[in-house]
Amino acid sequence: MKTHVTVALMLICFVVGSAIGFRCALFREHHRLERNKEILKRVHMEVWSNPDLSAAMKAADELYTPDFVLHDWTGDSSYLVVPVYLSAQRP
Repeated sequence: MKTHVTVALMLICFVVGSAIGFRCALFREHHRLERNKEILKRVHMEVWSNPDLSAAMKAADELYTPDFVLHDWTGDSSYLVVPVYLSAQRP
């Protein structure tokens, strides 16, 4: 009888702990996604949509790390291509 109660309590603790851990993980994931959305909005507004090239380059330097690697259909580019692309697009 004592072992049945112990096993039941262990099972209840496991289920409750798993549920709490799952909720915490969901909260952290949601927070991470919201932070990434804000960064992406900032990149779009300050780098790609900014008519001032020097301000766009300053924002790109702030938002991208020096070891930034762009992975796209042309291959991997291990340099900051955003200011180069912006300067090629503007007269």
